Order: sequence, then C-alpha cells, then structure tokens
Amino acid sequence: MFAEKGRQTCEVALAAPDRPTLHVRLEATLPNGELECRAVISDVTERKSAEEALRESDRFNRSTLDSLSAHVAVIDAEGTILATNRAWRDFADANSTDRRALGEGANYLASCEGAFAGGCVDAGRTAQGIREVTAGVWENSTHEYFNDSPTGPQWYNCHIQRFPDTGAIRVVVAHENISQVKQAMLAEQAGVERIAEQAALIDEARDAIITLDLDNRITFWSKGAERIYGWPLENTRGRVLDELLHVDAESWTVAGRAVLESGEWHGELRKTALDGSLLDLDERWTLLHDAEGQPRAILTIGTDITARKLMEMQFLRAQRLESIGTLVGGIAHNLNNVFAPIVMSLDLLKRRYTAANDRDLLEILDASAHRGAEMVGQVLAFSCGVAGRHVKIHIQPLVEEVVKIANETFLKSILVRTRVPSGLWTVMGDPTRLHQVLLNLCVNARDAMPEGGELTISASNVILDANAAGLDLDLRPGPHVCLRIHDCGQGIPPEIIGKIFDPFFTTKDVGKGTGLGLSTSLVIVTGLGGSMRVQSTPGSGTEFIIHLPAVTGEKETGTSSEVIIPNGGGELVLIVDDEPSIREITRLTLEAHGYRVAVAADGVDAVAIYASRGKEIAVVLTDMMMPGMDGLTVIGILRDLDPDVRIIAASGFAADGGETKLTSLGVTHFLSKPYTADSLLKMLGQTLGGG
Repeated sequence: MFAEKGRQTCEVALAAPDRPTLHVRLEATLPNGELECRAVISDVTERKSAEEALRESDRFNRSTLDSLSAHVAVIDAEGTILATNRAWRDFADANSTDRRALGEGANYLASCEGAFAGGCVDAGRTAQGIREVTAGVWENSTHEYFNDSPTGPQWYNCHIQRFPDTGAIRVVVAHENISQVKQAMLAEQAGVERIAEQAALIDEARDAIITLDLDNRITFWSKGAERIYGWPLENTRGRVLDELLHVDAESWTVAGRAVLESGEWHGELRKTALDGSLLDLDERWTLLHDAEGQPRAILTIGTDITARKLMEMQFLRAQRLESIGTLVGGIAHNLNNVFAPIVMSLDLLKRRYTAANDRDLLEILDASAHRGAEMVGQVLAFSCGVAGRHVKIHIQPLVEEVVKIANETFLKSILVRTRVPSGLWTVMGDPTRLHQVLLNLCVNARDAMPEGGELTISASNVILDANAAGLDLDLRPGPHVCLRIHDCGQGIPPEIIGKIFDPFFTTKDVGKGTGLGLSTSLVIVTGLGGSMRVQSTPGSGTEFIIHLPAVTGEKETGTSSEVIIPNGGGELVLIVDDEPSIREITRLTLEAHGYRVAVAADGVDAVAIYASRGKEIAVVLTDMMMPGMDGLTVIGILRDLDPDVRIIAASGFAADGGETKLTSLGVTHFLSKPYTADSLLKMLGQTLGGG
C-alpha cells in the first residue's frame, strides 16, 4: 500500500458487522525506504457522509433547475453566472448566442448592459432589476418583454429574486416563456374588441336585429329594433316577441315551425309598433346552435318595408286604373256621342216649345241627359284623369261651402268642425272637381258614424322635402296645401284598407254606394299633381290626408264677368264627325244661330272639302276619334294646306297626351263631348274673335 518513501495518506472504507460502513483515514511514514512504518488511523465517517450529502444536494439542485421550463441562472453580487439550467443553455444554443457570454463564469450583468448600450431596452430593464435586487432596494423585480427570436416571436416574463438568509449575495434570474398565455390574452382582447366593434355595427344597422330563446322570449334587442318598433331595450328583455308586437298567430306559427325544421325562414310579417302603427317587415330567421349542435336560439333580422309596400300598392293601383281606363275610354266616347245630340236637341226644342207644360217636360229630359253625361264624365275622371278647368283655387271658401252643405244635409248628431286658418296658399285646378273630392270624403265620414260623432276638416301650409315627398309616388318636393278630413267612426279594417281606392269597391249596401267616390277622388287629386292617403285604426276613426301643390304668394281675385253668347254672321263652319246624329244636330244648331255649315263624315271628306273651298271656311270643328283618319291626322293635313286655319277639337275621351299634341299643332280650343249649344256658340265666338 505504501511503497514509496515519505509520508503517505489514504482513505478506506471498512466493513463492520454491527454498524454501517466505517470510513477511516490512514497516515503512514516510511523513513529512508525502510520497512519501518508508523501509521495513524482516523475515523472520517461523518465527514464523508457530509460530503456525500453535499454532492447529493448539488445534484438535486441542478436536477431541479434543469426540470424548470424557465431559463434560470444564479449570479453573484457582481453579476457573474454561478449556475444555469438546461433551458438556459438550450436557449443560448438555439439563438446562436456565444455560450461563453451566457455560460457559468461569464458576467451576465455586463452582457445585459452591453446589449442595452446597443439599443435593447429590455436588456436595460433586466440589468436595472439585477442592480436593484442585489443592492437590496427590492426583494424581487419583474417585467415582460418581447423577443423576436429565430424560432419566431416570443413573449417572456423576467423575474429576478434574491436568495434570503445567505452569507453571500446570490440572485436568481428566470426568463419564463409566456407566449401562449400572452397570445391567448391578446386573442381574448381582440375578441372583446371585435365583439364591441360588431355591437357598434349592429347598433348602426337600420334593420331590427333580435335574438329569441326557444320560448320566443327576447334575449337581444338592437338599436335598429328600438328605432323601428319604438320599444326601448329595458322594456323588452324576457318578453315574448309575438305578444309584444301583436304578430298574427298563424303567420308566427308558420315561421317558427319552418325555422326549427330547416334552420332558416324568409318571409314578410306585419307587426304593431309601440305607437299602434302597423309595420310590414321583410324578415330572415336563422336557427343558432350550441357547442353540442343543439338548437339554442333564433336570430331574426327584419327590414322595415312599410313605405315600399305603400309605394307598391300605389303603383299597382295606378296600373289597375290604367287598364280600366283603356277599357272605359272607348265606352265613354261612344256614350258621349249618344248624349251629344240629345243635349243639343234639347237646346233647340226649348227655343221652339215655350209653353209651360212643354218646358217642364224638356227640363226633365235636359236634367236626365246632363246627369247621364256627368256620370260618363265621372267614369272618365277615375279611369283616365280627365282634367277640367285649371284656375286658382282658394281653399277656405271651398271648405266653407262643403261645410254648409254638410250642416244642411247631415244628421244633427254629426258635429262638423273646421280648422282652416287664413293665409292659406292657393292651388291650381278645377274647383268643381275639388269640391266633389271634399264632399265625397265628408259623405263617407258621415256613413262611418251612423250613431253620430265629430267630423273635422283642417288645412295647413306645408313644405315637403325630398324625403317626405319620396314616400308617395305622386308627390314632388316643394310647397303644398295639406287637407285632412278626420272622423271618429268605425275605422277601416286592415284587410280591406288596401282596396278602398279600387273602382267599384264598396262596403255599403246595394243602392247606397257605387264604389266610385274614392277612386274618382284619388284620380282628381293625382291629376292636380297631389296625393291622397288614408290612416285608420278600427274603432278609433279614419283620416284622409290630401297634399296639393301650392302657388305661394297668390291673392284672391274677383270673378270674371258673364260671357255673352254671340250669334254668327254668315261664317262658314266645317263640321267633321263620323256620327250622323251629331253632324245633323250641330248643323241645325249653328244654322239657327246665323252660321253657314258644311259637313264631312270622315277625315278624307274634310280634307277634300277644305282643299276645294279654302279660305271660305272660317272654322273647322272636328271630332278627334274617327275611324280611318283620326282628328290629329286631319288637323296636321289642314295645317299643311293652310297654316292659319282656325280649328276647334272635340272629343268624348281625352287620351293621355292628347291636349299636348293638339297644342303642338297650334290648336288651343277644345270641346268636351257632350257639349251644349251654349258652350259650342261661346267657343265659336272665342275662336272667330281670336280669344
């Protein structure tokens, strides 16, 4: 064991039967290489155990450090790295960092300060934290930083902690990768921001966006829904939607069944707003599911189409009237040709038979003939919009006249009130036709209040902007006079309110109404460039609202003096008409009043007669609707023959654009059939006199 000279030591483990392993230390001296040995044996078992425990503790500490996912280093007061864990070393390798700069023995504090000097702010924060903790300013320091490493962008949490109760200053620096947590937080924040953005967009949407649970109870109510229906959010949560908005039960059931079966539904629903008004909604429903795929809610998006439906109804009504007008126009023309000779014959007979009995009989016939002609005119008015006189109308005296008739003829249980201020603007049109409109509406109001009630007629000046005028196809922006006729009667049921302006539609008993009153009134009003609409609530009355284009700044003028009916002085009048009876009675009438007459049965005869007699003919009276060559063609040819020819156009049916075409041909005198002898003679006097 001790082969060499001098002093030798060794430690050996000895086994003992009654105790654990014994560790001893042998010290031997071999003087002069001789076989003389002096040995000292010492028991070092406790020291060896302590050393082994220390080594085991070191192994445990390093194993513990290596098991941590954070990058950990232990440094002393000067910033020298005393120990690192595997994550620290792996990070250094992955980021191509010099191991000596981050390895044990290197000065980590100096490395951080150098990186800070190079522009890395986060390294400067780490260095500051190490200095403050080692100096005892803080027990620990923590900060987050972002590292754009070769493996991708990463977020870290740097924690610096001082070892407690140690003689020498020791500091632990741990860099924990918190990228997943940070990304989750950022995603959550982005989700919150996205939800807030979506909520803001939903609130800006004009549509009504609502979510319902499977019991039809409201769980979400958008600002658009609040604007459309009038119900504030706080009054809707948890309420049953179809009960809140009074949706028809059958329509609601159909929609609900469809969305549960197929997952979606699209259709129209009528709902009632907070103020009681009826709204038409174009709705799209979608069934929403939970994470397990089970139905959990219904999303409804409703677009208010009330104004569009109103415009569609007006358009369809206009189409119906146009179709009826085409049919009725031809019939009315023939009827007017029938009434024309009757009316003019009665004028001649009154001059011939002057006895009292004869005159009474002729007056009866005359009244009946004019009544028939007026009925034809009424049919033409609602179907084709035949225009009457076009003069300035002052609303106040017109309303006063209608109220006077109502007070004299209506039941005393009906109180008629007016709210017509002075200073109303004037409107342009036929006062007789407008009088007819007001009287029709007042009669309908009377019939709606069989037990009596209050009828109110009001008027006001209004200026419609583009938005207000856009709600009605017939309106244009600008100044208008608004007339309102309101009754407190039975109201109009919703199912028929869209039909009340249809011709011949009536809810009155047989013999009590023709169904032409409202349709005629509508055509008269639209013919004046105005509009008529109705608002009605069953049991609460009805209000008709009329807007008429106004002429601002106009003052009432006096009535014109009576026109004297002139006789002829031998002037030659050419009568052009395909109806023999009209030609004959017109000839007799004109000859009786001092005119000479030439007659033509059609346009070809008229052109031939005028070509042969030329300037001898003072006036040409021509029908506009004739077979073969119509009136417009005749007038055009006569204008070519003689640009100065005087022409009176006559027709029982004024087709669209007819008067415009006549004006373009220089014709300014027009007679509507059936015309009386007086109106014919007045027109002749104006034409010959240049009026």
